[in-house]
Amino acid sequence: MNHREEEEMESSGFITNTTTNVQKDLIEKYATILFEYFAIMNASATVQSIEDRVRVVQIGLSAITNIYKLAFVSTKNVATSFGHCQKGIYCYIEYIEQAQKFGTSHTLDYLDAITFIYDKTLTDLHKSHLGGTSSSDSSVFTNILSVSQSHQARGRELEQSKLVLDQLSRVPTILLWFQHPDFTMLDQMDIIDIHLSDFATYVFSEESVNGQITEPVFLFLETLQEKFVGITKQDYLDILTVLSKHIKRGIKRGNLATYSYVRDACIYLSAHYSGQSLHYIAAQEGWKKPTDDLIKFVYASVSSAASGPGR
Repeated sequence: MNHREEEEMESSGFITNTTTNVQKDLIEKYATILFEYFAIMNASATVQSIEDRVRVVQIGLSAITNIYKLAFVSTKNVATSFGHCQKGIYCYIEYIEQAQKFGTSHTLDYLDAITFIYDKTLTDLHKSHLGGTSSSDSSVFTNILSVSQSHQARGRELEQSKLVLDQLSRVPTILLWFQHPDFTMLDQMDIIDIHLSDFATYVFSEESVNGQITEPVFLFLETLQEKFVGITKQDYLDILTVLSKHIKRGIKRGNLATYSYVRDACIYLSAHYSGQSLHYIAAQEGWKKPTDDLIKFVYASVSSAASGPGR
C-alpha cells in the first residue's frame, strides 16, 4: 500500500469523509490480497512457463475477487474474507500445478478452474461460518447466495459495501492493463502498490453513486488502452498519478468533470488520433507536458469544461 498517498488523502479528509472503517478495511485488504496474488503468481515457475500467462492470471483474479465478495456478504467480516482469498490463491496455484503435470495448462479450462477454487474455499465457508453441512456443490453455492441476499436489509453500511464490491472488481481489471505488450506482473504489482487503493477508494465516495467518478475514469482508461499506442509503463504510471491527483482536487472543490465531457473528449481523441502515440498527440495539440495536458484535456473540471474538447 502506498502510505504517502494514503496520508495525503487522510490529511485532506477524503477517506474520513467518504468511507467507513469497514469500507477502508475492505479496500486495504483487497489491495493486499491482490499484491500477494500477483507476487505468488510471478514467483511460480509453472505460471511463468505457460504461454498464455495473461489469461491464466485474469482467471485467477476473477475467482479471487468473487470469493472476496461472496465471503464478505456472507460473513460481514473483512478478516475472514481475506483469509478465504489467501486460501483461494494457493488452491489456484495447486490447480495450475496439476494442469501442468497432466499437460493441460496450455488449455486451462475457465469453468474447471473456477469450480475447483470455489469448491475448496466457498464450501469451507459454508460449513465453517454459515452452519452448513455436507451437500452438493450446487446447494452450497445456492445457500451462500441465499444468505447473502438475506443480509441486504441489515444496515446501510453493509448495503453500501455490497454495492461497492460489485464495482470493485472492475478496478484492477481496467487499471492493470493486461493487454499491454510490455507489462510484466512486477509492473502490475507496482500499479497495485501505488494506485489500487486510491482508485478503489473513489468507488466508495459519495460522488460515485451516480457514476460521476468511476464511469468517466473507466471510460478514459479504456479509451487510452484501446486507441493509443506506444504508451510506456512510465507514461501510464504518470497518467494514473496525475489523474488521481486531479480527481482528489475535484472532489475537494466539488467540481468534478461530467461524464458527457469526458465522453466527448475521448471521442475527439479517438476520431483524430486512433493508433497514434501520446507524444504524437501532444505535438499535434501543442501540449508542453503530454501527461498533464492529456488529463486537463480529457478530464477537465466542470468550470473549464464549458468550452469543450479541442479548445
